[in-house]
Amino acid sequence: MKQKFLPKETAVSSEGNFAHSVRPYPVACKLLTFVFALLFIGANWNEAWGQTTILAAGNRDTVHTRTEIIYVDPTKPRVLSIPELKINDGHWDAGYKWYVHWYNARGEIKGIDIYLDSNEATARGGSIYGGWYVTDLRDATDGWWWYDGFYNTNKTSDGKYAHLSSCASTIQYTAPADLGSNEDVLYCDVSNYTDYDITQLTGANKDEGTFTEPTLLKRYKYIIRPASECADA
Repeated sequence: MKQKFLPKETAVSSEGNFAHSVRPYPVACKLLTFVFALLFIGANWNEAWGQTTILAAGNRDTVHTRTEIIYVDPTKPRVLSIPELKINDGHWDAGYKWYVHWYNARGEIKGIDIYLDSNEATARGGSIYGGWYVTDLRDATDGWWWYDGFYNTNKTSDGKYAHLSSCASTIQYTAPADLGSNEDVLYCDVSNYTDYDITQLTGANKDEGTFTEPTLLKRYKYIIRPASECADA
């Protein structure tokens, strides 16, 4: 029978069991050091992935808020969008190079790719290139964000717009398991002001660290409830 490899500090009995440790304390210390190292890495995991911490604007609690109650099927994702940025991608009208911050929901939110028709946008008073727009929302500690510092007209290798304002317009929301007993609230703050502070942004793409948001233009507040409430009404 082959003897299992063991550290030099450990002796083995004739039955193959641990008999005693010649130097137990160094081994224990090494194990504790390893455990604490794992805990430290876990505590800093979000930062390692390059999330941005968003510092609130001074008018976040007083800005004009558009509130909408939405009833969803908890088993199906729901797409939510900023109407203005679906008909204005920031190229033809630079006033729509907005700061965007989706946040606060208990449910899962993530950016998605969308197709926008330029003729439909024009009919609704907007102006866009039109075509496919891939999500350009950046990871934040409390959700997703975007600002005009990420803006450019570059396309992906398959011809989709990658960094226009419309690339931050749309998210997919999936309800949390407890939605039936506890409504969810999702915010989306937007601004066309540029009094933000980017001096603490870091990383190769300048989307890590801390971003102080500009004075807000308005806020979308979605109160999300289960569709069963409509059926029971």
